[in-house]
Amino acid sequence: MAKVLKRKDGIWFIDGYDPDMKIMFRVDKVVKYKKTPLQEILIVEIKGFGKCLIIDGITQSSEADEFIYHECLIHPALFQRSNNESISALVLGYGEGATVRELVKYKNLKRIVAIDIDEKAVMLLRKHFPSMHLNTYEDPRVKIYFISAIDYLRQSQEKFDFIFSDISDPGCFNLASDKNKSEITFYKLIKKALNRNGIFVSHAYFLNELSFCEHRKMLFTLNKVFRKSFSSRVFVPFFGNYWSFILSTDDDSINPCNFPENKFQKIIENMELTGKLKYLNRDSYNALFGLPNILKEKLRQRNP
Repeated sequence: MAKVLKRKDGIWFIDGYDPDMKIMFRVDKVVKYKKTPLQEILIVEIKGFGKCLIIDGITQSSEADEFIYHECLIHPALFQRSNNESISALVLGYGEGATVRELVKYKNLKRIVAIDIDEKAVMLLRKHFPSMHLNTYEDPRVKIYFISAIDYLRQSQEKFDFIFSDISDPGCFNLASDKNKSEITFYKLIKKALNRNGIFVSHAYFLNELSFCEHRKMLFTLNKVFRKSFSSRVFVPFFGNYWSFILSTDDDSINPCNFPENKFQKIIENMELTGKLKYLNRDSYNALFGLPNILKEKLRQRNP
């Protein structure tokens, strides 16, 4: 539930993601509040961030900096297949449409399927966040289905080169009473939906020198399903923290951490991405995977 505090100096929203740390934002304007059968949606305007999306009391995205998150979720994986002439992608969690917006920049992506469980929420966000989706849902390559990610993965026989999980809570699967078994079941379904040597990417919680346990658990679980997994992180101002991602694959030739100096610019030019990326360049890409020594060591440890 969204936590809003009324004070003499205005209305404040209190982010509820981390139980041990709270971030407060002064709200300039409440744009929309709606409770669907599945979730609670709050859209507010916050100075410096523009219109912001909050779902079930947790910050999701802001107009000012969402591109940081979405570029880092999508492009490192696509860069690994820049020479492929025809590729496909599945997005779990359509939301505001910004993930699909990044995907349609690639001309060699011939099929993009996006899944979302809440059609009412998607329609509401489509109205209030046009700068995030840029009407890319109208692209003929894009198909959107309103179904839970789990049901789609269980029912569909389609295969994809890439699967991106942008579900609002990366650990909320509810597939079994045992959370660990639930996660493994989810990732096995994802692997089954991937083409040979396909790539799976998910956002993966806060990741800094003090907050790493949830990311590490997710990393260990993914390593039970895929041969290789790579951690990355980026600072997102609206989250007030480093947010992380995990790229997983069975393709032994992939190592997104080692990018030759000339390869990045060559990919940008070949994929016609020049001027289309606000955050990622060669320096910010290298920083994305450049974790400090202490954090690398923490992620290798099975117990805190």
